[in-house]
Amino acid sequence: MKIYIIGFMGCGKSTLGKELASVLELPFFDLDQEIEHNENRTISEIFRTFGEIYFRQKETIILSELTSAGVYATGGGIIISETNQKLLRQRADCIVWLNTDWHLIWQRIGSSTRPLILNNSLSQLKELYRQRLPLYQKLADIVYHGNDLNGIIEKIKAR
Repeated sequence: MKIYIIGFMGCGKSTLGKELASVLELPFFDLDQEIEHNENRTISEIFRTFGEIYFRQKETIILSELTSAGVYATGGGIIISETNQKLLRQRADCIVWLNTDWHLIWQRIGSSTRPLILNNSLSQLKELYRQRLPLYQKLADIVYHGNDLNGIIEKIKAR
């Protein structure tokens, strides 16, 4: 079984992914960590040295190479590429959108040193969030608002 968790940066994909993987007894993969391991650099270093386009290309490569059963926490922007959308749809047994409120996300990421936060204003980030919502919705098999882990597990098992 392959479960992909999508959602905006700071929404809690890795936290939810680890919990789901543990409960479902599946391995957990964090795509950003996989990219860092592959590149032997942090995401910030990749953005700073090579730029976002290079990072997005690496994201697609890593997504295409990871084919094992497991729970995958994706990067927040993975859905902007049509290639990635197709890969997710083809490979996933279930895509879970962690639909977290903007205000909670901003509380979590507001003081972060993530590249997109350092390079964009608050209004630009909020607009990016707004633009991505329909893409998350389009791909999601299940929408999770972070309030019922048992309920989401049951929905995943039902799929």
